[in-house]
Amino acid sequence: MTDDRMDRLAQMLEQHAEDDRPALWDQRWYSWREYVQACRRRAGLLQSLRNDQPFHLAVLMDNCAEYVFLLGGAVLSGAVVVGMNSTRRGEHLVQDLKTADCSMLFTSRQGMELFQGQPLPFDSSRAFCTEEADYERRLESAPAPVPPTDKLEESSLLLLIFTSGTSGNPKAVRMSRGRILFLS
Repeated sequence: MTDDRMDRLAQMLEQHAEDDRPALWDQRWYSWREYVQACRRRAGLLQSLRNDQPFHLAVLMDNCAEYVFLLGGAVLSGAVVVGMNSTRRGEHLVQDLKTADCSMLFTSRQGMELFQGQPLPFDSSRAFCTEEADYERRLESAPAPVPPTDKLEESSLLLLIFTSGTSGNPKAVRMSRGRILFLS
């Protein structure tokens, strides 16, 4: 998928597309090749879900391979991952989705339960339980991703991570693509 329009972060990821060395451990080793393929599938799904709302996807799950695949999918698609705080419940969690302008949700069964039947601020068809067979079917039928049309720079937002909120409501900590490059 390499393209001149890709930013450095996406290029770094794509450089490993043919690498069979270990990249990620979660119950088993995933090679770089498997990881990049998984990220591409998620990037295609994310791009197919993009609408006129901010391209922000909420992720509410423990640290697991799926979370890292979604992060890579965001890198390749130009999306922003919003790491939701699992200490929040019901209407407070829904308010966090609204505050961060999320237009879709990816979570586990346990994460879905935290919403306690509250209506989401977007159509429920945009909420995915990543442990369900339907999610895997959506990934398999997702189109191939294309490089983002938005100009992505090192200052472009990649992550919003909600704090614990020990001194009030959680705040979203901003992480740019450049900050991730600096850390890598």
